[in-house]
Amino acid sequence: MNRKDWIENPKIVSHPAWLRRWRQDPFSVQPVYIEISPVGMCNHRCTFCAPEMLGYPNRSLDTNLLIARLREMKQLRVEDPDGLGIKAIQYAGEGEPTLHKDLAKIFAETRKAGIDIGMLTNGTGLTEKLAREIIPLVNGYIQVSINAGTSESYAKIHRTPTPKHWDLIWHNLDKAVQIKHRLGVKDCDIGANMTVLVKETIDHQRGNTVVPTNWREMEQLIQYAIGCGLDYVSFKPYSQHLYSQETAKLYGDMSYRNLMNEITETGKELMNRYNHNDFEVIFRFSRFEEYEAEERGYCTCRATPTLWSYIQSDGKWISCSAYWTDERFTLGNINTQSVKEIWFGERRREHLKFVLNDLDITECRKTCHPDKENGYLDKISRMNDEGFNQEIISLESLKRPKRANFI
Repeated sequence: MNRKDWIENPKIVSHPAWLRRWRQDPFSVQPVYIEISPVGMCNHRCTFCAPEMLGYPNRSLDTNLLIARLREMKQLRVEDPDGLGIKAIQYAGEGEPTLHKDLAKIFAETRKAGIDIGMLTNGTGLTEKLAREIIPLVNGYIQVSINAGTSESYAKIHRTPTPKHWDLIWHNLDKAVQIKHRLGVKDCDIGANMTVLVKETIDHQRGNTVVPTNWREMEQLIQYAIGCGLDYVSFKPYSQHLYSQETAKLYGDMSYRNLMNEITETGKELMNRYNHNDFEVIFRFSRFEEYEAEERGYCTCRATPTLWSYIQSDGKWISCSAYWTDERFTLGNINTQSVKEIWFGERRREHLKFVLNDLDITECRKTCHPDKENGYLDKISRMNDEGFNQEIISLESLKRPKRANFI
């Protein structure tokens, strides 16, 4: 299975034991995948970034406490009769993860806990020293957000503190790729991602600067990535966060509908031209379609709070990052509660009832993270026992893709 398949397809099909348990009792399952935000602060202010609503607070998770929680996650997985538990963590969130002073130590403890690692970063903090420390530990991906193909567009879209950050990220990535090959690391994919913007807008926070579109710079980004030796570049649509007023002012009315055919043809052409054994262009066509869809193919969110969740830089454990500031989605706080107390506590039990019975998903974020998983969970929830058992038997015979734990 290539990278496009493991990004685009519902990876929950690689977890038949989880599906069996979920079918019996949704409360009893632990998440396969979670996201953790090590820090709240960020050195960029990207025009489309939803966490602006949190204010990029100068805070970070306590290293020793987080390590203790990682060990608890491992213990819960060991104690589970089917070996279910947290199997992958993406370090990203509302801040820039490389700004955490103990990131390498946290990664080392994550791997000791038997948990796969992925990271989203803007790349400016991926120094040669940090790269040497973390690349041997990362068995998922390091994905760098690069939302332009030119230094001029990059500075305006990322709102960089200095124009030199464009050169800095490529310098850092060049060194990271060299380190990966020098150390013989096979499991860590190093790639880039562009959030495709098709609306030119005015940035009133930066002296009414014109913020350009970036979709016509996709090929330039690909060429930079190939020259640097990256493994892939992915392209995805923007997604408007429910509570981010500043991004709504800039992109709330942005639509891909009138450009859909041109974007699709461009994506296919770029894939045909540049995909080869050592490099892959990933164009998330289905996500663009979901963004423009009038409705979802299901009525209930079944992935929350069961399949995934999110830990903020203040320790809050929330069931869905689309509801950062909505206390209804707060399950607990790792600063004062154990993983077991949070995940198997009465608060989550009541929250699960709320999500299944009362949450109106028409108010949820478009192209939400577990959209494909929700579609699949909805499908199997409607099966009779015989049909479900046949489905699970067929799944058990499938070969697990490389990144199956990153839901």
